[in-house]
This record gives sequence, structure tokens and C-alpha cells, in this order.
Amino acid sequence: MKILKDAIAAVMLLGALLAGTLPARADDGPVKGVVSDAEGPLPGVSVIIKDTNVGTVTGTDGSYSIDLGSHKNPILEFSSMGYKTKSYPVAPGMKLNVTLELDTHQLDDVVVIGYGEVGTHDITGTVARVSNEDLMKSPAIGVDAALQGRVAGVRVNSSDGQPGVDSEIIIR
Repeated sequence: MKILKDAIAAVMLLGALLAGTLPARADDGPVKGVVSDAEGPLPGVSVIIKDTNVGTVTGTDGSYSIDLGSHKNPILEFSSMGYKTKSYPVAPGMKLNVTLELDTHQLDDVVVIGYGEVGTHDITGTVARVSNEDLMKSPAIGVDAALQGRVAGVRVNSSDGQPGVDSEIIIR
């Protein structure tokens, strides 16, 4: 009986020693990775744990790190304007690199306004477009001068007429 107790104590001591020298489990940390597209890393991509308000945004190098906390079976959603949203099931400590694809349909239907964005079907005012080709045909030095007289309601003023002075663009 004494030999059995000594053997159990030795095994427990050995287990305690090994536990202190082994590295921490990989699943103890946040989920990390890089979000990119076909051209490289994407800054400003929203990374959210689905069905929660827990999230983060990718840095200038496309990297992110998000702590899953105690969420059960978490799914990360990656979304950015002009890209298709992607979702992936994750586990703590996981490394997940994501490549987003352009959503060209979404880009065609969006108009950026001073305080947000709306679809073209939701606009109640006037939308005017000046194509790149039209701007390139103009002998103007800058975009401000090229816009002058091409769009109704847009007035371009030069403060004193001197070369290199900023113009004032007024949109009514």
C-alpha cells in the first residue's frame, strides 16, 4: 500500500513539474490574422463576432486580433465597403488569414454623400456624373478647373486668379 501511495505521489509530482515547463495551450489567446484582397492587405475591414457587438477593425497592414471571450461556437464576419462579406467559424488562439473578393454590384449601386452612403434608388435629388474621358479631354490643369461648367449647380471660383492658389468649389 505504501508503494502505491509513493508511486501516485511521484506521478503527481512529475505531472506538476511537466505542467510548469510546457508552453501554454494555443487555444488560450485571441484569434489573429491578416485580411487582404487580390492587391494586398486591406486596412479598415470590420471583424465582428456574429450576433454580438464585439468587434475590431484591421490596421494599416491588414492585421487584426480579436478576443473571443466566452462566446460559444463563435463565427467571425469580415466586411468592408465594396467587398463581399465572409464568415468563418473560429476557436481561441486560431490564426485566420482572409482574402476578400470585390463586390462590383455593390459598387455600382452606391453613392457617397457628405454624411454617409445611400443606394442610387434612394436618392430624391439630382445626381450628375462626369466621366474620366470628359475630364481628360479638358485642357485644364486641375480637376477643379476641369469640373467648371460641366455639372449644373457646381461653381468653381479662384480667390485671386494667381497660379497655384487653391480654388473654391461650391455645390448648391
